[in-house]
Amino acid sequence: MAEKELYAIGEIPPLGFVPKKMHAYVIRPEHHGLPLQSMKPEVVDVPEIGPDEILVQVVTAGVNYNGVWAALGKPASPTRFRGSSRPSRRRPSPCPRRRERWPGRR
Repeated sequence: MAEKELYAIGEIPPLGFVPKKMHAYVIRPEHHGLPLQSMKPEVVDVPEIGPDEILVQVVTAGVNYNGVWAALGKPASPTRFRGSSRPSRRRPSPCPRRRERWPGRR
């Protein structure tokens, strides 16, 4: 099989070859809204793989609640924190009943 810059969805590149482009469903701030409107298929550059990272080929994927909230941009858009050098902090649960059920849990 010849090496290409972009492979069709369902097409597998040769073992050990990393193409320059990939298909992705991307959430952009200007598209926030319902998931069907905000998650748009795009062709994007494959990120550079660091010396302590691995590349995993995704064959199937799904949408969960985190993806829905990200698409809606609520409570905060995940694109707002992209590239931030600020360390992540756990936020308290927005549900007070959850804190009552598990005392001492943040």
